[in-house]
Amino acid sequence: MSFKPSVYVIGGGMITRIQLLPSIYHMQREGLVGDIHVCALNAGPLRDIQNDQTLQKAFPGQSFIPHPDPAKVSDDEMFPDLNKKLFANAPAGSIAVIAVPDQVHYPILKQAIEHGLHVCIVKPLVLEHKQAEEIAQLAY
Repeated sequence: MSFKPSVYVIGGGMITRIQLLPSIYHMQREGLVGDIHVCALNAGPLRDIQNDQTLQKAFPGQSFIPHPDPAKVSDDEMFPDLNKKLFANAPAGSIAVIAVPDQVHYPILKQAIEHGLHVCIVKPLVLEHKQAEEIAQLAY
């Protein structure tokens, strides 16, 4: 496989830390994906993930590109629209992995589709049937 899609994980919580990132690291180790980006509202959760000893031991030498970068911003500074910039600059064929609170699935999912990204999202897809219908039309 010559093309390796970049992965953009939106959400820096527990699901990302203990389920998604290990799976994506393994896919990267197997040569299935390229760069891994993780985006959160602020830098604190990303710093915690970067310093996770279990991940470091299980995946030596592997890391992700944090957005925002904990080395450049304070932990309490908020970046609610950072995922929009990431999606806008993502290479064609990239993958958006969305793991945020349920009530914000819809707008982030919609943004990912509008930027032509492949999408993987934790359940539920959205909270309202009409949103699911709209997403289906956009994706089609």
